[in-house]
Amino acid sequence: MFRSISDERAALKQELAAHKRNLHNLRRQKAIFGVGEVPLHILNKIEEEEREIRSIEAELQQLNQAIEAEAQKPKQKTLYWKYGCLVAIALIIAGALAILFISMLSSQYLAWLRPPTPTSTPTKTPVIVLSPTIADTPTLTPVPSPTPTPTPYYVEIVVDASERMSAGFEGGTTKIESAWQTARDIARIRAQQGQFVTIRLFGGQNSPGGGSCLISYSLFDFTNDSRQVIDYLAELPTPAGEAAVATALLDASDELQAYENIGREIILLTGGEDGCGSTLSVFYNSDNQAMWTQTFVVLFADEEFGPFINLEAQGANICYDLVRNREEAEDVAEEVANSPPPTPTPMPTPIPLPPSPAPATGGGPQPVSTPKPPSPPPTGGVATVTHMPMPTVTQSPTPTSTSTNTPTPTKTATSTPTTKPTNTPTSKPTATPSPSPSITLTSTPSATPTPTAPPITLTPLPPQNDVYAQNCPLIGQTTGFYKFESNEATISVSLVSGGHTGQGLRLDFTALNLPNSYSGWEVVLGDINNGIDLTPYNSLTFYIRGASGGETPNVWLMTPIAGGGYRRYYRDVETYKQVTAQWQEVVISLEHFTRGTLPEEEIDLQHINKIQVVFEWYEEPTSGTIYIDDLCVR
Repeated sequence: MFRSISDERAALKQELAAHKRNLHNLRRQKAIFGVGEVPLHILNKIEEEEREIRSIEAELQQLNQAIEAEAQKPKQKTLYWKYGCLVAIALIIAGALAILFISMLSSQYLAWLRPPTPTSTPTKTPVIVLSPTIADTPTLTPVPSPTPTPTPYYVEIVVDASERMSAGFEGGTTKIESAWQTARDIARIRAQQGQFVTIRLFGGQNSPGGGSCLISYSLFDFTNDSRQVIDYLAELPTPAGEAAVATALLDASDELQAYENIGREIILLTGGEDGCGSTLSVFYNSDNQAMWTQTFVVLFADEEFGPFINLEAQGANICYDLVRNREEAEDVAEEVANSPPPTPTPMPTPIPLPPSPAPATGGGPQPVSTPKPPSPPPTGGVATVTHMPMPTVTQSPTPTSTSTNTPTPTKTATSTPTTKPTNTPTSKPTATPSPSPSITLTSTPSATPTPTAPPITLTPLPPQNDVYAQNCPLIGQTTGFYKFESNEATISVSLVSGGHTGQGLRLDFTALNLPNSYSGWEVVLGDINNGIDLTPYNSLTFYIRGASGGETPNVWLMTPIAGGGYRRYYRDVETYKQVTAQWQEVVISLEHFTRGTLPEEEIDLQHINKIQVVFEWYEEPTSGTIYIDDLCVR
């Protein structure tokens, strides 16, 4: 009975995880549409998944109570049996002693009644009185309660295998060699202690995703077999690709949160800050910190890295170490490997809700509070890609504008992301191919929810062809220029002298640290349904400078969708050039705009309708000025 209930609970937990992943996917699909443009079937699927999640959580609560009740029964039966046996033994001993005592008394009484044997010299026969010996009353020793099973402890070791880790390190090694040996030592010792460990990489030659900012990957499933760990880590990765620190941390977070009632720990071995434009506050925030037993950060660098120190000073539960040579790395590896895990913070118990009448749809069985089965031995270092955490995003509002008598076409909307598509409002969007097939749900149509996002102001601008490079092919295919503003963000656009060559474009912007607060400038290419073909070209180029330096605009390319809306993908300018007060050329490969893996990110270079420069996703109110000139493709 107990095993049956436990199996049912495990299946429900996996089903719940599958529905949560489906809900994340559906919400991301919803985010690509404007207000009032979200297809009804997506809204229905979202509502259906939410009902299923509530229903399964209620069932799990009931099963947890039943399992606790069943677990108490064997203990009570065992205790009754042990005490019953002791009482029976005591009664047998007491009965035997009573019989012995009675027999002794009877013998003495008969001796008194027996007449003495006549002799010539009568003598008095001594009477020997036998005193019965009564054994001590047996003492019942209480049976100690069984030792509780320790909480499983799961450790994810995240290793930086990006291009920067090929740099030399004191002690005659490279950074990747030192970091890899540190990871091997920590993983081996933790596994010998009975903890379940895995290694996650970001970057690396021949890695899934080509070492992009969007993907990290686990080398093997969690295991506490130290010999398997040594085998898995026998091959040293070759450094290559981007330093996607934030992406890897969010991936590790997503994988560990699939397990309940465990201790969770992340150990990050990195050469420095995130190289993809994200901040570490994406992962190290107060809500996320409550989920982790502890976190270690080991920085293989020559200088202290400020963000880690600031986070530690602000109370984030991280242990930060800077290593400058192999000797220091060995000391830190021993310290981290032998650090005793503190008592893990238990997962909150879900509040039971009324069950939904809708039937549950299931996913494949996976372990919940027990380790995964051992993985097969590694074959040539081939890694399995794990999915990225599916973010919850805010629906993008539909902008409106009033048509004017200008030679540019009338526009009624601009598709611009309003909230950074990730778990917090301060991170860059990440996406990874999901190995699971898409689901099909049958749902009852429901009313379209009332949008709450602020409106977007879209304003046509006069011709601004001076922003293009001389003889740029985009000049003859441009059909309009616009600016857009949302949620108290503003932008002022003008052509000014002193550009890189002749006149240049000046953008004065402000944005707040509020949801959907952004502003930007865009150029419209070709007709609204097809755009123009950029496949004959290799890169998007322009010159940029800031009034102060350090400005962080994003550049988006957008493909129209039949029936309205856009697919879009972006690149951070700072990934390619840090903006300074001096003119610098920025060259972005057009192929980089096609690296998105979700449907809303799969732009088509044969149909590009818009190029946008957007100021968005700020952690505090921000204002500034940038200048752009010689925009073109080549």
